[in-house]
Amino acid sequence: TVSNIVTVKVAEVAGISITPQVPTDAPGNAASYPNDASGTQLVPGPYQSFAGIHLGDIVYFDFIINNIGNDPTQFVIPNTASVNNGTVGQLQIIEYGGTALTNPVNVPTTFGLNTNSTGTLLNGVSGTNNGSIPANGSIKVRVPVIVTSGTGTVSAQLGDTSPAAANPASNQPYQVTGTTDIYTRDNPSPANALPPAADNEVIGTPANGEREASAIASVTIVGQNVSGNVFEDANYGGGSGRSKTAYSGTNVVGATVELYDSFGKFVRSTTTDASGDYTFPAVPVGDFYVRVVNNTVKSNRPGGIATGLLPVQTFLTDAGVTAGTVSPVLDRVGGETPSQSDTDAGAAGAIFSPTSKQFTTAGGTAAVNGYVQSLTKVKVGSVVVAGVDFGYNFDTIVNTNDSGQGSLR
Repeated sequence: TVSNIVTVKVAEVAGISITPQVPTDAPGNAASYPNDASGTQLVPGPYQSFAGIHLGDIVYFDFIINNIGNDPTQFVIPNTASVNNGTVGQLQIIEYGGTALTNPVNVPTTFGLNTNSTGTLLNGVSGTNNGSIPANGSIKVRVPVIVTSGTGTVSAQLGDTSPAAANPASNQPYQVTGTTDIYTRDNPSPANALPPAADNEVIGTPANGEREASAIASVTIVGQNVSGNVFEDANYGGGSGRSKTAYSGTNVVGATVELYDSFGKFVRSTTTDASGDYTFPAVPVGDFYVRVVNNTVKSNRPGGIATGLLPVQTFLTDAGVTAGTVSPVLDRVGGETPSQSDTDAGAAGAIFSPTSKQFTTAGGTAAVNGYVQSLTKVKVGSVVVAGVDFGYNFDTIVNTNDSGQGSLR
């Protein structure tokens, strides 16, 4: 009997691919957020709680890094990613083998071959095999991005396979192009171990060398600008309100204009420029309120700022019926409740009742039970909303109060 013994030696082969996930908006009420490149926690923008991706939002671009080789490996994680229409934060490893890490692991923002390898980053982290990724195993890397544009798309690219291959690409021969590369790094062979080693590590180096990959994800930014003008109608003499263009109103500079959601919750504020104009950029789709803080409206008359003249609303436009359409409101002289005075400016946390037009929760210097006088609805859809205007006069009497806004004295 003759026996033939055939010995087959399988070469160690490295491989890497990156699978981009659908970008997601960070939660608006998170206890904490990832850091920026300097190590300071990112601050969400005013629209973080609204559906969709908006200017100022923190967006999570997640990428699954797969070991498609036949041997356990480490990955070298870049210290940054390439971003369009956004500012990249500090990268994090958030999953190992499909299981979320209890605490995400921050990737150093200063690149180093050893400090940025999973063998160092995940060393001692429970359930991660000290950063060794088995064949067919994976990790998930998060790229946090602050959106810096109100239109178009925001995108993030993890890895850089140029110039040898187009971006994105999988399992390319590794070529050093900078600190944005993501590639395999073979585990050290266990000393004095016979193949296969205890951790299934094949002795030696991969036959095809180190491999790299790249991937890109993008998402559409939504929202439309809401803008208008605050003006003084110095010659208003009573009766129906008058628009700025019809009666040559003058610009009110430095007035505070506030944006509230449909429930009366403060979103953000801005001030009018030298032309009396204001803009809320990239407002999400939905229903909102725009308010002008009356005590910030100053007269253009000589000494008007210094004398403490009190404004009375004479005109505004309504943009709350059809998205992008504004209509003049001529019968709101004196504001929402002419017998009352407008309260101070709101801030984060402030909430007013759309029914009573009174603040129910304080924020900024707006007092609880304080009244909102200059208020209009705005519906945001697929087009910009312009012409959300407010007009004021400083000698109009709208109540019988002994003093204060709209009174004789």
